[in-house]
Amino acid sequence: MSKPPESGISSRDMFYNKWYKNEAWETMQGNYTVVYEYVDGANVLGFATASMNAVKIRTYEKPFKIPAVLLGKIAVNDTQIAKDKKVAKKLIGHVVKLANEAKQKIGCRIVMVHVQHKNGVPNDKLIEYYENFGFEECQRTKRYVTLFFDLHDIGQ
Repeated sequence: MSKPPESGISSRDMFYNKWYKNEAWETMQGNYTVVYEYVDGANVLGFATASMNAVKIRTYEKPFKIPAVLLGKIAVNDTQIAKDKKVAKKLIGHVVKLANEAKQKIGCRIVMVHVQHKNGVPNDKLIEYYENFGFEECQRTKRYVTLFFDLHDIGQ
């Protein structure tokens, strides 16, 4: 994202549409997240955010934090062209690729994503989508399911 958006996107999720239009630029300027857009001509067909994070685990009775990239928000226009261009897949792949390229420079082991529940229950369709991409489930809470992609699996 090189400038503030002039309009929102038209995904099914109104929260993300409003966030993109009203908050994405400010959040990025504060270095809280980076917003990646998929642009076709003058149209933004989707966006994804990425930021640094860590996952706390216990190994040998000692807490340890694994450095991670959080694939935060992702939204895609609800149009045939966005579906035909596989915008969601390309945005996820872009964040995984960036994390993989940066792992030797900044120390990053995984890409993680929180899949929010839909109507109070896990969104199994979206969880399966991420699993087909290579993500693995690691935690369930009352609000979301966390999945991770181990960058070590990609190799050097």
